[in-house]
Amino acid sequence: MDEIVKLCQEKDLTLIEDAAHAHGSKYRGRLCGAFGLANAFSFYPTKVITSGEGGMVTTNSKEIYEYIRTFRNVGRTEIGHGPIVMLGYNYRMSNIHAVIGLNQLRHLEEFLKKRNELAKIYSQELEKIEWIEPQKVYTHSFSSYYAYIVKILPNSPVSRDALMKYLREKGVETTIMFKPVHVQPCFKSVFDIQNRYPNAELVGTNSLVLPLHVGMTIEDVDYVISALKSVKE
Repeated sequence: MDEIVKLCQEKDLTLIEDAAHAHGSKYRGRLCGAFGLANAFSFYPTKVITSGEGGMVTTNSKEIYEYIRTFRNVGRTEIGHGPIVMLGYNYRMSNIHAVIGLNQLRHLEEFLKKRNELAKIYSQELEKIEWIEPQKVYTHSFSSYYAYIVKILPNSPVSRDALMKYLREKGVETTIMFKPVHVQPCFKSVFDIQNRYPNAELVGTNSLVLPLHVGMTIEDVDYVISALKSVKE
């Protein structure tokens, strides 16, 4: 974020922060979602806190606040049948979703504590598996651990996809977080940009998301680790 903020300042760029997964996360003591002129959070069911669906924009700009509030309310400045002052859309969160979200917000610190406790166990135990690189967080930062992502190293006895299949057979559901944008079908058909981003492709091919949510127990994490340690060629 230091480099990004500096670049935006030097090039007179507006910083819009995607903080969809970062509820409660901090970078150098500063909350994520506080760096940009506007910052977006998601409340989708898989996120750190959820309202069932929907999201939130944070900003210190009164102008942007008023614009977004009007834009998401079909162009009206007030709820109801007031005048439409601009082109807008129906992006309002329902009252029911809002009630769920407010209740979840009260539990944010509790959820973050639980996620970090489970992640710590993952990190300590996965360091013992030579073909897995655990997710790392800088000491000056605090992660929400929306997900726990590992990198499968070249000396792995199985491929990432074969590992997913093996774990599924053991009752451990995993997923893939990152698939590089430039290999997605809608871009492949328009742009000839294959093999130009080897680091992105390496992460997309070798990263894996392990189970991590507040409903898990220490025993659940131990089972996942045990399943990983049982992998053979």
